[in-house]
Amino acid sequence: MNLSSTAVRRPVAVTVCVIIALLFGIVSLQRIGIDLLPNMSLPYAVVVTTYAGASAEVVEHDVTIPLEAHLAGVSGVRRQDSYSMENFSVIMLEFEWGTDMLSALDDIRNNLAQAALSLPSEASSPVVARIDPNTLPLMLVAVSAQDLTELELSQQLAKIKPGIEQLPGVASVSLLGTTSEEIQVLYDAKQLSEAGLSPAILQQLIMYQNIIVPSGTVTEGDLRYSTRTGRRISSLDDLKDLIIGMKQGSGILGLGGLVPSLTYLSDLAEISIAATKPEGITRYNGEDTVIIKVMRQSGANTVRVAESVKKALRQIEESNPNLQFAVVSDQSAFITSSISNLMSSLVLGGILAVAVLWFFLRNLGSMVVIGLSIPISIITSFVLVYLSDLSLNLMTLGGLALGVGMLVDTSIVVLENIYRYRSLGFSPLEAAEKGTREITGAIIASTTTTVVVFLPVIFLESLAGQLLKELGLTVSYSLLASLVVGLTVLPTLAARLLRRETKSQKAQAEPSKLQRGYLRLLDAALKRKWLALGVVIAVVLLAVAIFPTIGEEFLPNFDEGFLNLTFTLPAGRTIDMVKEEVAAIEGAILAVPGVAGVSSQAGDQGDTDISSLITGTGNNVVVMSVRLEPANKRSRSSSEIANEVRQVLFDANVIRSVVVESSLFGTSASSILSPRLVIETRGDSMEPLKEVAEQIKAELHKIPGLLEIDDSWAQANEGLFLEVDTARSILGGFTAGQVGLGVHYATSGLKATDVTIDGRTLPVMLRPRQVFESVEDLLAAEVFSPVSIAGFGENPIVLGEVAEAKTELIPPTIQRTDRMYTLNISANLGDNDLSWVTAQAEKLIAGLGLPENVQVRIGGLQEVIDESLSELYFAVGLAVILVFLVMAAQFESFAQPLIIMVAIPLALIGSIFGLWITDNNIGIISMIGMIVLVGIVVNNTIVLVDFINQRRREGSTVRDAVREACVVRLRPILMTTITTVLGMVPLAMGWGEGAEFQRALAVTVIGGLTSSTILILFVVPIVYSLIQRDKPLQSNQ
Repeated sequence: MNLSSTAVRRPVAVTVCVIIALLFGIVSLQRIGIDLLPNMSLPYAVVVTTYAGASAEVVEHDVTIPLEAHLAGVSGVRRQDSYSMENFSVIMLEFEWGTDMLSALDDIRNNLAQAALSLPSEASSPVVARIDPNTLPLMLVAVSAQDLTELELSQQLAKIKPGIEQLPGVASVSLLGTTSEEIQVLYDAKQLSEAGLSPAILQQLIMYQNIIVPSGTVTEGDLRYSTRTGRRISSLDDLKDLIIGMKQGSGILGLGGLVPSLTYLSDLAEISIAATKPEGITRYNGEDTVIIKVMRQSGANTVRVAESVKKALRQIEESNPNLQFAVVSDQSAFITSSISNLMSSLVLGGILAVAVLWFFLRNLGSMVVIGLSIPISIITSFVLVYLSDLSLNLMTLGGLALGVGMLVDTSIVVLENIYRYRSLGFSPLEAAEKGTREITGAIIASTTTTVVVFLPVIFLESLAGQLLKELGLTVSYSLLASLVVGLTVLPTLAARLLRRETKSQKAQAEPSKLQRGYLRLLDAALKRKWLALGVVIAVVLLAVAIFPTIGEEFLPNFDEGFLNLTFTLPAGRTIDMVKEEVAAIEGAILAVPGVAGVSSQAGDQGDTDISSLITGTGNNVVVMSVRLEPANKRSRSSSEIANEVRQVLFDANVIRSVVVESSLFGTSASSILSPRLVIETRGDSMEPLKEVAEQIKAELHKIPGLLEIDDSWAQANEGLFLEVDTARSILGGFTAGQVGLGVHYATSGLKATDVTIDGRTLPVMLRPRQVFESVEDLLAAEVFSPVSIAGFGENPIVLGEVAEAKTELIPPTIQRTDRMYTLNISANLGDNDLSWVTAQAEKLIAGLGLPENVQVRIGGLQEVIDESLSELYFAVGLAVILVFLVMAAQFESFAQPLIIMVAIPLALIGSIFGLWITDNNIGIISMIGMIVLVGIVVNNTIVLVDFINQRRREGSTVRDAVREACVVRLRPILMTTITTVLGMVPLAMGWGEGAEFQRALAVTVIGGLTSSTILILFVVPIVYSLIQRDKPLQSNQ
């Protein structure tokens, strides 16, 4: 007695098993995390080193290049990118996919241990971290306050911050644009010189009088004391009364030259606590603001974390009426909307599938039997999703929505066979047992072929593989659950709910009009086999010709309700000028219909996250986030609004370069996923790269429709270069390095120590009292050397006597790739397709005659697309082989699987025409649709061929067996196809937010399944009759 027979005879046991599965499924569903995309492990690491006060060129020479040399010894590195910018060095390492990143990080640290010894003493130790997709903020919240100063607001938020950081799932909280306090020691340069001091000496005197040093142990009798020595400054008066030297006495008792008096810090400097904030702007909807940036922990439930943060903010508002919070961006909002829409599509697809069953079966009992298989299979699959540590995201739910129509395929085939046995006079129990047993082998084979096609995807280690793995697992879990349901639950229900013979069952004995009409067409095709095959081959060749004209993409663009803007103002602007120009642009953008809010950042907001460092910019580079109204409340897409916003920026004459992206997803995973043309130029020096970049930009302007053509050097800032005259500086007692450090101390100041006053830890900053309002003021100033070297630097020197001021262009970031200088040219595609633009760009570049010492290549998203599609084409080919091998094992033949494989090219015809007609692109989403097709289009063919074989084993000729099988299997083939197609129609229609993600997949499957179903009803019988003819059939076939 097999599984189905046991299930039919033990209905209570089956019911108990179903209840247990549903209970565990519901519990699992409540514990599964929710996210936009699967949790991805990227093979990237980053090394960050701080070098305060150093320019990009100094950082490159003193920090980046030495670190690059040491990191070259790290194994498994595919690519090394470095970014040298003011104050920071960032080196990104890309490893081979599948690399053990924990071991790789240890390898990096070991190599850096030696490199740290050669770095400047002012540079920090390199920090190593992994690049995590979660580096995109979970939430950005703007804060406004009534009756509070900027400092009071910042202090209040600093008290609130720890409470938010302690919420489950929150990794960190940053406050952008806050005002802090510092102790300013404003010294008079002349007085300092007369006292024989320099800023560097003054720094040492303050630091060493605010220090406690471990001093060993002291034993007294039986007691042993740990000893510390020193003192701590605990008040502003302590700092003012700090002794920094001595001077000759005032003549007491006639001994003026012999009795010294003390020099206090307050004698030479003004000391006060002052408010300070980073030199940048942080604005929201036209007002200065403070931004709370919330980062989530890797793997945390995005929606739950966001809800807990918003709940905490509401509680803070209730207890602090003077604070108001406004959400600038919230990842969970789009995720919640997308998941909700996808769930709606899943339910609607299920309803459509059940409606198809009612149309064909016209029997409430049968509709209930099959209709129950959908929720049972889906809910049961949640157990496996939970145990596999997957999340509910666009991929996993997309897999369920994709499979909702396929879930009933097994049930339809089983129920149809049970119907057939009922029409032959068998009792309900006998019909359930015999009908299920007869078809068990075929449906196991068909399910196996569908599941096995995902094996190549599951084992892909690339970015595409990580994105698609969860979809493949979810579809496989739901199909395996539907197989078990179809072999156990369905026959159990059928034996009890379909006890009365219906008209539909009686109709099984007589062919319907549809079957008779199909049989006439089939007979005509069997008489003209080669003509029919010739027509099909011509259609296949036409599809092959159309395929190259379809565009390429990595992932579809989302309308997430956000625009990301980056534009560059002319260099040399003060932060106040930038704020004024940004305010005007904000007003123009807020006036655009469909725009709900605008946040702006420029310069330094006090954010030191790795993602912020990599995209670090100067005061003149402005980053805006434009929040749009919900999609259902606006008449235009984000792309259409982006075009109008782009025009607003171009109308502002102050703009130098503009980048407008209408999809937040382009930056959520990596900036490389931004849909832009990127051309990399590499060389041993920057000068030839700048010349080549100008040539390439001129050529790109010939491509119609391209926007925002720019290069990374075009964003260079105008800087001041103080060229030291070596001879004059040496004569003045200074080396060039001493002059440079002296200027740095004079303009930027330096930190002496930290002092804790009333529980507040404040930095003590030394700055000159003089404010330099012009270059002339700076050149007229005296500079001090931080150290005295062999007599050099003992006395101050006037800067203008040893240095000449020159202006120069300084890039905000110096980029190197694999230890070669890199300059990138990028362009917005406009309405063009990336693959077409890339082909045009390659043709134009090929005719330039570039220098031999300059390398040019297409990078960015196109590189990712080429790599991903190459892997997926391989996965499709491997899936075809696996399906063939499964069928060969099932039929114990290598010839019959070839008959069944005819369905695959017939499906690709419909997929290609479907993508072409609906203007969708070839990408990883449509490719996964083709992989799914490889598994499902053979299912109907497997059942059809298996039925033909059964009839031949019973003694029928090939022709009679083919005709009978085609007529008998016509209705279940149409039912399974239509239920699967209609189950995916909601996805193909693309309703609601996030629908773009599944549209290409649904179109691919619908087109392929439709064409293959129509054609296999004629092509498979023809091919079967040609290959098998009247060969004897083996008993095990």
